[in-house]
Amino acid sequence: MGDRRGLLKGALVNYVVRNVKKMVPSFNLQGAVRFNHALAKGTAATLKRPDLKPTYVAVLQYTGGTTGVSKGAVLLHSNVIANVLQV
Repeated sequence: MGDRRGLLKGALVNYVVRNVKKMVPSFNLQGAVRFNHALAKGTAATLKRPDLKPTYVAVLQYTGGTTGVSKGAVLLHSNVIANVLQV
């Protein structure tokens, strides 16, 4: 929680969250990357724009509908763009 709050304040927030309020359970994730390190790596990388077509899937939206049974709705890029233009 404190990773983006600066060195001193961030360390204090992380300490309180982990040790005082006990909000973070102990864990061990092999190959995990710290949040700030991931942001730094992403900032240093160059963006390769993907070749998107209107018929490509943009979102798989899951909804309970009116029956309460979970269903997946496929939204294409053209659907999302049409909705943005309507708004």
